[in-house]
Amino acid sequence: MQAMLEAVLAGTRDDAIEGVEVVVRPALAATAVDVLAADGHLLGTPANIDYMSGALKHFFDQK
Repeated sequence: MQAMLEAVLAGTRDDAIEGVEVVVRPALAATAVDVLAADGHLLGTPANIDYMSGALKHFFDQK
């Protein structure tokens, strides 16, 4: 999972991308304020027998 996050973050640091602030929040730490303040979202989770992680499911259930 960490390698996937690092790859995504490396892509956001491309010199061609300007004026974008990337904020990383673990699913259990993200709040409704974080969701509403963002212009976009990228959600990642490892495959666990075809189910999303419990933390990401909790994020969806609570927001």
